[in-house]
Amino acid sequence: MPSPPLVAHAILDLDIGGAQRQLSLLAPELCDRGWQVCVITLHRGPLWQRLAESPQAQSGQLRLLQLPAYGHRDPRLILALRRILRRERPQILQTWLPLMDVVGGLASRGLGIPWVLSERNSAPEYAHGMRHRLREIIARRATKIIANSAAGTAYWQAQGIPNRRLSVITNAVDQAWIDAYAPINRAEQSIPADHLLLLFVGRLEPQKRLGDLLQAVAQACQQRPITLIICGQGSQEAQLKAQAKTLGIDPICRFLGQRDDIPAWMKTADALVLPSSHEGQANVVLEALACGCPVVLSDIPNHRQMQRDYCQGITCVPMNNVTKLTGTLCSAPVRPPQTNKIQMRGNDLRHWAQAYAAVRYDVRAVCHSIPLTHAKSPRICYGAMSNLPSPTANSVHVLHVAQACCDLGCRTHLIACRGDDVVNKQEIANKYGVRGGFHVTLLPWPAIPGWGFICGVIFGCTASWQRSDLAWTRSLPMALWSSLLGVPTVYEAHGPVPEGSCYARLLWRILQARSRFRALVVISRSLARRYIVDCIKQRRKLLVAPDAAQPNPHAVHRSRPFIQRERLRAVYVGHLHAGKGVELIVTLSNLCPRMEFHIYGGPVCRIPALTAVARRENCFFHGEIPHAEVSGILALADIALLPNKPHSWGHGETEDIGAFTSPLKLFEYLAAGVPVIASDLPVLREILCDNVNALLCPWNDADAWRKALERLYDEELRERLGKAGVNCIRECHNWQERTRKVISAVNTNIVLP
Repeated sequence: MPSPPLVAHAILDLDIGGAQRQLSLLAPELCDRGWQVCVITLHRGPLWQRLAESPQAQSGQLRLLQLPAYGHRDPRLILALRRILRRERPQILQTWLPLMDVVGGLASRGLGIPWVLSERNSAPEYAHGMRHRLREIIARRATKIIANSAAGTAYWQAQGIPNRRLSVITNAVDQAWIDAYAPINRAEQSIPADHLLLLFVGRLEPQKRLGDLLQAVAQACQQRPITLIICGQGSQEAQLKAQAKTLGIDPICRFLGQRDDIPAWMKTADALVLPSSHEGQANVVLEALACGCPVVLSDIPNHRQMQRDYCQGITCVPMNNVTKLTGTLCSAPVRPPQTNKIQMRGNDLRHWAQAYAAVRYDVRAVCHSIPLTHAKSPRICYGAMSNLPSPTANSVHVLHVAQACCDLGCRTHLIACRGDDVVNKQEIANKYGVRGGFHVTLLPWPAIPGWGFICGVIFGCTASWQRSDLAWTRSLPMALWSSLLGVPTVYEAHGPVPEGSCYARLLWRILQARSRFRALVVISRSLARRYIVDCIKQRRKLLVAPDAAQPNPHAVHRSRPFIQRERLRAVYVGHLHAGKGVELIVTLSNLCPRMEFHIYGGPVCRIPALTAVARRENCFFHGEIPHAEVSGILALADIALLPNKPHSWGHGETEDIGAFTSPLKLFEYLAAGVPVIASDLPVLREILCDNVNALLCPWNDADAWRKALERLYDEELRERLGKAGVNCIRECHNWQERTRKVISAVNTNIVLP
């Protein structure tokens, strides 16, 4: 006869909390339905003893295990839980509360154990912080997410979790526990019969907004006699007692601390008041309704849902509105002693446990009916330390590579850094002219030493946790961590390893030794030669893939019959940093008065010095523009200029990239079908051929550039060069072909169309 299935529950502690109480009800009921249950916790508490003394624990069906006494942020917790899971081999792991969701999700990784996450809250509980973001990332691999309210499922729907992996099971009420208590005798507690008896039960924490309740009681007691009973403990206890004394209500406000006889007080109170700013599905509300106690709640989504489900006995008042709460308390009737209990549809313990067993713990359904991966859709985790949005070329590159991966049928997750301009992800896609369809995670960029290394850890953990087929990154720490965690890794370099950085060279040395390091992608043959000479050990892993552009839908011949009063438009789009050669364009504007020169880019602080020496009537500076507008600007151009110098500096001007660069604007020029005049540099000759797809001139010879501009008055020449540029992009230098080349060169199981 097969042994009963085993479910493991991992929770931080067994104190008197909402989730802990629900688990203490669920575990014995599951045992009664033929399951074996293992409860794993870090700290004991009052409920540990209750479970240990239960008949199910005495018979061996329910076992309690305690993790070593590590701190909450000690990574050894993950290893300790993983050892238990390997030893016990449960059919299901369920985690409770955020910390154990992270620990349990990581610990079960790779063990083949289906993982169920319990959501006890809603979106307002989770501030924008790294620990909550990490939980969201890890939870994407959960087999099932069970919330106790519709707001909880809405939170995970917003994170992209499909509906088939979400379920709602409301909290349970232990009617036997409630029936065991008789109402409190008011006279014995010195509570006058004519006093409105108000009750609060819960943690004394900021989200409960007990300060509002104290203010409302202070105002209402001037119109009618009131006694307020507060049951619970928390960080605000001393502060709330001081506030009650300040308001002058300390004689009628009693702090009773943690108590076991809560049902007795609920059966006596005239109303339970819960003015929380956010809640999941509060246990105390269900228990109060089961005791026949009317409830006054803050008007938040979960409370409104409970009001719809249990029409009797619930009053909702606007949150943070002390005046409305005061009015509600003043008009609340004193409850007659024989108030009937409100029927709890679906919340009795028996039906609740059956719902858990049927919906959540059918092992075959969890293991087979819920697909964990899609074999036909490979997964790529792409990462960079680029800020999104930002004016840098690397941000353009990163988004277009992610889009190309998505267009090739890969499930793509882009991890980058959050830019200064906080916009939503769709606005970022619109700003860069990409369609989207891939998941984006934007990490903060605080001024903390070693933050880049931390981002590498996050990227590696994400790629490993998502079981990515390929990790592709422009960051050395990201590449190192993804390879250390067993993910096939491609590192893309747009410059040499800094000679003066021992840290970078150490990371590069470790990365090369990893078996999961599959390829080094560089953007030019000049940079490849530098790596061959300096530091790469396995040349077969070296791949040259120049930058690219998306074929321009407007790439048609834009020349027009020359009219004497009309000038040809020469355009430059790019940065104005040192080495970009913008000074040459200013000189050309003086040498070629019959042409217009339009310069787009920044930083704006460099424009005044350039305009001071330019001809104002034919040289125009337009400043920075969104990248999505570049194709439209090039559609109106007759000539595109690329006057790079041998030594040039990118954004930040900290590194000379002149000898290795593969300028994005060059490929955008070619894609637009605009004839290009470029500097005659070795790195540009890797893409351009003089008089074939561009005109090349010495970078420091203004007269040669002037002659090249005059040659382009010839419409046939402009037509021929423009078509050659478009063909170059369509055949080999577009983003999809570049991405296909990189992925195909890596020995993975990814199959592209």
